[in-house]
Amino acid sequence: MIRLLVADDQNLIRQALEVYLREEKDLEIIISVDDGMKAIAEVEKLRPDVALIDLEMPGIDGLTTTEILTQRFPDTKVIVLSSHDNQEYIYKALQFGARGYVLKTTPAQELANVIRSIYQGYLQLGPGLHEKIFPNLTQHVSSEKNLKILEQNLIYHFEEIKQEFKQALELEYNDIWKKLTEHIDQEAKQIRNDLQLETRVSLNGIKQEVEQGLKIFQQKVVRQMEDEWSNLKKYLENQGLDSNNFQEQKMMRMQLIQLRESHQKFETKLKNLYKMFLFSGLIFGIALLISSSF
Repeated sequence: MIRLLVADDQNLIRQALEVYLREEKDLEIIISVDDGMKAIAEVEKLRPDVALIDLEMPGIDGLTTTEILTQRFPDTKVIVLSSHDNQEYIYKALQFGARGYVLKTTPAQELANVIRSIYQGYLQLGPGLHEKIFPNLTQHVSSEKNLKILEQNLIYHFEEIKQEFKQALELEYNDIWKKLTEHIDQEAKQIRNDLQLETRVSLNGIKQEVEQGLKIFQQKVVRQMEDEWSNLKKYLENQGLDSNNFQEQKMMRMQLIQLRESHQKFETKLKNLYKMFLFSGLIFGIALLISSSF
């Protein structure tokens, strides 16, 4: 059983409600009052399940009564009864805590259904009142939808900008890396050319120094052999040997052969030494070229 309180300053309305709801077996009006103060006092005493509050009453009006009841007695659910169907009254009633809003011209069966729905915890408006606030609700939903679409568009454009920025960075990085690689290759090529040139100059210098040294050494050997030959002739003359004598000529020839053989051995050693210097210079130059390639 749903226990009801009715508050309306018009006795005719109170009686009509009692007649309307008398046929509903699950609804019972436990008390009816004619102003807001009495409504507050009776709710505090009887704690009805639902209170039907007239919007316009002497003393404390229906909105103030609704606010006090919903704050002090949250278990009692308030339905505002009104003759006005404009948005302002509906919004104010809901703002002050009412769980429902119905017109006094609402048919009995519709009123009973509203009471049952609010008792179960729903927010309920009387027939024809949803359309009064529906345009605003539609506008609100449309606004939320537009905001969501705008958010999605922003996210999409942000991702596009991020991808474009990433691609620009990659292109810039690739361009910088390409230029850096080309610069390094160019510098390395220049260094290799410089090293090769320096190596050739060094090899030519080494070759010239070796040739000059060997030439000087050869000249010293020739002078030494000439000195020995001169000394040999003086020795033979001091010994009183006659160069016209056969035996003496034979001895001199043997001395000359030995001297010539010694001279040939010196020349052979000199050539081998020259080759050794050239080979060492070649190995040194190859080593420089290999090191310059790294």
